[in-house]
Amino acid sequence: MIAGVGMLISFAIWTGCSAVYAQTGNSSAGSAVIAMIFLFYGVAGFAWPGLTVAYPAEILPFNIRAKGIAIGMTLTAASSVFNQYVNPIGLEALQWRFYFVYIAILVVECFCIWFLFVETKGPTLEEIAALFDGEDANVASSGRGQQELKIADEATRRP
Repeated sequence: MIAGVGMLISFAIWTGCSAVYAQTGNSSAGSAVIAMIFLFYGVAGFAWPGLTVAYPAEILPFNIRAKGIAIGMTLTAASSVFNQYVNPIGLEALQWRFYFVYIAILVVECFCIWFLFVETKGPTLEEIAALFDGEDANVASSGRGQQELKIADEATRRP
């Protein structure tokens, strides 16, 4: 969540400074754009490089984990290729206004993280499997009772 909100804020400032620079030629706004680019990639690096693999590995059952990670990596690569070809067209046509597309994507991303991602810090992989799959979770018995799984479930819910 820190990375998502940090990216949203820094990209919004980046967009605003780009607009000021494009309209006035203010060199301070241009310098702020450069600073926001570094800040954006700094907060993005806080979570996304590691979580792209770690989160699916934690939430997927062992029997489909490799397939799930492969699909995730394929979608990541496909979106990178898509962006490589679409961004120049969008920037040429809309200039700095094209950044609003990515602001909208970041807003949707933050909502998805908040409402759909399950917190995986703390519970074991077996407890996470029980959170996703309920009583149908395909895990070996760890000797923990349903009461402990219920406590773990309540601890991972968002208010």
